[in-house]
Amino acid sequence: TITAAFCPEGVSSAAVRDYILRRCNILITSGFGAYKNQVIRVGHMGGALDDNDILRLLDGLTAFKIEAVARAG
Repeated sequence: TITAAFCPEGVSSAAVRDYILRRCNILITSGFGAYKNQVIRVGHMGGALDDNDILRLLDGLTAFKIEAVARAG
């Protein structure tokens, strides 16, 4: 099972992916084709992520958003 989400306008999926890998040690992927730079995908089939991983991922996404807003000014 995969959950996909669009990145906010002006934010690349690569930036989110790299940040989450560095901060949370969780690998997420980008979309395909036209959505490659706009979508992140999180695989969670068969226990790939447990509850603690999901919480770390959500914390990481929140931190990414806070830092992006702070940088934007």
